[in-house]
Amino acid sequence: MQEESIYSLIPQPIEQAPRPPRHVSKHNPVVQPTFSTFGLKGTSKPGYENVAGDGGNAGAAGYGQHTYKKSHATFGTVNNAKAPTDIQQKGTGIGGGSVVLPDEVKPIVRSTGQRKPPVPGPKVCHDEYKSTHPAREEKNFVTANAVENILSEPKKGAEPVNWTEKPHFGKVPPYLNKIKKEISDEYEYIRTMQQSQEGDHPGLRPIGEGERAELID
Repeated sequence: MQEESIYSLIPQPIEQAPRPPRHVSKHNPVVQPTFSTFGLKGTSKPGYENVAGDGGNAGAAGYGQHTYKKSHATFGTVNNAKAPTDIQQKGTGIGGGSVVLPDEVKPIVRSTGQRKPPVPGPKVCHDEYKSTHPAREEKNFVTANAVENILSEPKKGAEPVNWTEKPHFGKVPPYLNKIKKEISDEYEYIRTMQQSQEGDHPGLRPIGEGERAELID
Protein backbone atom coordinates (compact mmCIF):
# COMPACT_ATOMS: atom_id res chain seq x y z
CA MET A 1 0.00 0.00 0.00
CA GLN A 2 1.35 3.43 -0.93
CA GLU A 3 1.96 5.75 2.00
CA GLU A 4 0.30 9.14 2.10
CA SER A 5 2.49 12.03 1.11
CA ILE A 6 1.91 15.73 0.73
CA TYR A 7 3.61 15.58 -2.64
CA SER A 8 0.68 13.56 -3.99
CA LEU A 9 -1.45 16.73 -3.76
CA ILE A 10 0.65 18.42 -6.42
CA PRO A 11 -1.09 17.99 -9.80
CA GLN A 12 0.99 15.97 -12.15
CA PRO A 13 1.35 16.96 -15.80
CA ILE A 14 -1.00 15.09 -18.14
CA GLU A 15 0.65 13.47 -21.08
CA GLN A 16 -1.00 14.39 -24.34
CA ALA A 17 -1.54 11.45 -26.64
CA PRO A 18 -0.10 12.05 -30.09
CA ARG A 19 -2.71 12.79 -32.72
CA PRO A 20 -2.92 10.27 -35.54
CA PRO A 21 -2.48 11.52 -39.09
CA ARG A 22 -5.57 13.01 -40.72
CA HIS A 23 -7.63 10.53 -42.72
CA VAL A 24 -7.97 11.35 -46.40
CA SER A 25 -10.59 9.44 -48.35
CA LYS A 26 -9.53 7.80 -51.58
CA HIS A 27 -12.89 8.65 -53.20
CA ASN A 28 -13.71 11.82 -55.11
CA PRO A 29 -15.04 14.40 -52.59
CA VAL A 30 -17.09 16.36 -55.14
CA VAL A 31 -18.90 13.44 -56.76
CA GLN A 32 -22.67 13.18 -56.28
CA PRO A 33 -24.25 10.34 -54.29
CA THR A 34 -25.16 7.25 -56.22
CA PHE A 35 -28.21 7.76 -58.44
CA SER A 36 -28.55 11.35 -57.20
CA THR A 37 -31.21 13.61 -58.74
CA PHE A 38 -29.96 16.88 -57.15
CA GLY A 39 -29.76 19.85 -59.49
CA LEU A 40 -31.36 18.09 -62.47
CA LYS A 41 -34.49 20.22 -62.72
CA GLY A 42 -35.10 21.74 -66.15
CA THR A 43 -32.86 19.41 -68.14
CA SER A 44 -33.92 18.26 -71.60
CA LYS A 45 -32.78 14.74 -70.72
CA PRO A 46 -33.86 14.11 -67.09
CA GLY A 47 -32.14 11.28 -65.28
CA TYR A 48 -29.77 10.77 -62.42
CA GLU A 49 -26.16 11.28 -61.42
CA ASN A 50 -23.26 9.03 -60.43
CA VAL A 51 -24.11 5.72 -61.94
CA ALA A 52 -21.33 3.21 -61.17
CA GLY A 53 -19.15 6.08 -59.89
CA ASP A 54 -18.73 7.88 -63.21
CA GLY A 55 -19.97 11.21 -61.84
CA GLY A 56 -22.31 11.93 -64.75
CA ASN A 57 -19.75 13.88 -66.74
CA ALA A 58 -20.29 14.55 -70.35
CA GLY A 59 -18.78 11.87 -72.50
CA ALA A 60 -19.15 9.09 -69.94
CA ALA A 61 -20.72 5.79 -70.89
CA GLY A 62 -24.49 6.11 -71.37
CA TYR A 63 -24.47 9.95 -71.29
CA GLY A 64 -23.17 10.94 -74.67
CA GLN A 65 -22.42 14.65 -74.96
CA HIS A 66 -25.23 15.69 -72.60
CA THR A 67 -24.47 17.03 -69.10
CA TYR A 68 -27.12 16.51 -66.51
CA LYS A 69 -25.80 18.85 -63.81
CA LYS A 70 -26.04 22.56 -64.46
CA SER A 71 -23.04 24.67 -63.55
CA HIS A 72 -25.07 26.98 -61.27
CA ALA A 73 -28.11 24.88 -60.37
CA THR A 74 -27.89 25.37 -56.60
CA PHE A 75 -25.66 28.34 -55.69
CA GLY A 76 -26.26 30.70 -58.60
CA THR A 77 -23.76 31.84 -61.19
CA VAL A 78 -20.02 31.78 -60.68
CA ASN A 79 -18.45 34.68 -58.74
CA ASN A 80 -21.79 36.06 -57.56
CA ALA A 81 -20.74 36.66 -53.95
CA LYS A 82 -21.04 40.17 -52.54
CA ALA A 83 -18.60 41.91 -50.27
CA PRO A 84 -19.61 41.92 -46.58
CA THR A 85 -19.45 45.72 -46.58
CA ASP A 86 -21.94 45.98 -49.45
CA ILE A 87 -25.14 46.03 -47.37
CA GLN A 88 -28.47 46.50 -49.05
CA GLN A 89 -30.03 49.79 -48.04
CA LYS A 90 -33.64 50.43 -47.14
CA GLY A 91 -35.92 50.97 -50.12
CA THR A 92 -33.42 49.66 -52.70
CA GLY A 93 -34.95 46.19 -53.01
CA ILE A 94 -37.28 44.94 -55.72
CA GLY A 95 -40.22 43.96 -53.52
CA GLY A 96 -41.52 43.36 -50.04
CA GLY A 97 -40.92 46.96 -48.95
CA SER A 98 -43.26 49.78 -48.09
CA VAL A 99 -45.78 51.04 -50.63
CA VAL A 100 -44.63 54.18 -52.46
CA LEU A 101 -47.46 56.71 -52.49
CA PRO A 102 -47.84 59.36 -55.18
CA ASP A 103 -46.69 62.89 -54.46
CA GLU A 104 -50.20 64.32 -54.44
CA VAL A 105 -52.35 62.68 -51.81
CA LYS A 106 -55.87 63.88 -51.21
CA PRO A 107 -56.38 65.03 -47.63
CA ILE A 108 -58.76 63.10 -45.46
CA VAL A 109 -61.94 65.11 -44.89
CA ARG A 110 -63.30 64.55 -41.41
CA SER A 111 -66.77 65.37 -40.17
CA THR A 112 -67.12 68.85 -38.66
CA GLY A 113 -69.67 67.64 -36.12
CA GLN A 114 -68.23 67.62 -32.60
CA ARG A 115 -69.01 64.45 -30.66
CA LYS A 116 -67.07 65.10 -27.44
CA PRO A 117 -66.06 68.31 -25.64
CA PRO A 118 -62.57 69.50 -26.44
CA VAL A 119 -59.73 68.38 -24.23
CA PRO A 120 -58.55 71.30 -22.06
CA GLY A 121 -55.03 72.51 -22.63
CA PRO A 122 -52.22 72.39 -20.06
CA LYS A 123 -52.73 76.02 -19.00
CA VAL A 124 -56.44 75.51 -18.33
CA CYS A 125 -55.71 72.38 -16.28
CA HIS A 126 -53.01 74.20 -14.30
CA ASP A 127 -55.28 77.16 -13.49
CA GLU A 128 -58.11 74.85 -12.46
CA TYR A 129 -55.78 72.86 -10.20
CA LYS A 130 -54.51 76.02 -8.49
CA SER A 131 -58.05 77.25 -7.89
CA THR A 132 -59.20 74.01 -6.25
CA HIS A 133 -56.03 73.19 -4.27
CA PRO A 134 -54.47 75.51 -1.70
CA ALA A 135 -50.93 76.66 -2.17
CA ARG A 136 -48.38 74.22 -0.85
CA GLU A 137 -46.39 75.48 2.12
CA GLU A 138 -42.70 75.80 1.46
CA LYS A 139 -40.98 74.33 4.49
CA ASN A 140 -37.31 73.80 5.23
CA PHE A 141 -37.43 70.42 6.89
CA VAL A 142 -33.74 70.47 7.87
CA THR A 143 -34.10 73.68 9.88
CA ALA A 144 -37.48 72.67 11.29
CA ASN A 145 -36.15 69.33 12.54
CA ALA A 146 -33.09 70.99 14.10
CA VAL A 147 -35.23 73.54 15.98
CA GLU A 148 -37.68 70.86 17.10
CA ASN A 149 -34.89 68.67 18.49
CA ILE A 150 -33.26 71.60 20.31
CA LEU A 151 -36.48 72.74 22.02
CA SER A 152 -37.77 69.27 22.86
CA GLU A 153 -37.20 67.76 26.31
CA PRO A 154 -34.89 64.77 26.52
CA LYS A 155 -36.61 61.44 26.87
CA LYS A 156 -36.48 59.85 30.27
CA GLY A 157 -35.31 56.30 30.39
CA ALA A 158 -36.77 53.60 32.58
CA GLU A 159 -35.84 53.89 36.25
CA PRO A 160 -33.51 51.14 37.49
CA VAL A 161 -35.16 48.43 39.58
CA ASN A 162 -34.05 48.17 43.20
CA TRP A 163 -34.24 44.46 43.82
CA THR A 164 -33.59 44.79 47.54
CA GLU A 165 -36.94 46.52 47.98
CA LYS A 166 -38.89 43.61 46.52
CA PRO A 167 -41.34 42.04 49.04
CA HIS A 168 -39.86 38.54 48.62
CA PHE A 169 -36.21 39.58 48.57
CA GLY A 170 -34.08 37.04 50.47
CA LYS A 171 -36.99 34.57 50.79
CA VAL A 172 -38.03 31.44 48.95
CA PRO A 173 -40.13 32.44 45.96
CA PRO A 174 -43.82 31.57 46.29
CA TYR A 175 -43.86 29.59 43.06
CA LEU A 176 -41.30 27.13 44.52
CA ASN A 177 -43.54 26.43 47.52
CA LYS A 178 -46.45 25.87 45.15
CA ILE A 179 -44.46 23.37 43.10
CA LYS A 180 -43.29 21.52 46.22
CA LYS A 181 -46.90 21.22 47.46
CA GLU A 182 -48.05 19.81 44.09
CA ILE A 183 -45.26 17.22 44.14
CA SER A 184 -46.07 16.14 47.73
CA ASP A 185 -49.79 15.80 46.85
CA GLU A 186 -48.91 13.55 43.92
CA TYR A 187 -46.69 11.35 46.12
CA GLU A 188 -49.48 11.10 48.72
CA TYR A 189 -52.01 10.08 46.07
CA ILE A 190 -49.68 7.38 44.71
CA ARG A 191 -49.02 6.06 48.26
CA THR A 192 -52.76 5.83 48.96
CA MET A 193 -53.36 3.91 45.72
CA GLN A 194 -50.57 1.45 46.53
CA GLN A 195 -51.95 0.78 50.06
CA SER A 196 -55.44 0.13 48.73
CA GLN A 197 -54.09 -2.33 46.15
CA GLU A 198 -52.08 -4.23 48.81
CA GLY A 199 -55.24 -4.84 50.96
CA ASP A 200 -57.21 -6.36 48.06
CA HIS A 201 -55.76 -9.71 46.98
CA PRO A 202 -56.45 -10.47 43.33
CA GLY A 203 -58.79 -13.45 42.82
CA LEU A 204 -60.22 -13.44 46.44
CA ARG A 205 -63.65 -12.25 47.58
CA PRO A 206 -65.90 -12.96 50.56
CA ILE A 207 -68.84 -15.36 49.96
CA GLY A 208 -72.24 -15.51 51.62
CA GLU A 209 -73.69 -18.33 53.80
CA GLY A 210 -75.91 -19.67 51.02
CA GLU A 211 -73.03 -19.98 48.57
CA ARG A 212 -70.89 -21.55 51.32
CA ALA A 213 -73.62 -24.20 52.04
CA GLU A 214 -73.86 -25.11 48.36
CA LEU A 215 -70.13 -25.66 48.15
CA ILE A 216 -70.17 -27.94 51.23
CA ASP A 217 -73.08 -30.06 49.93
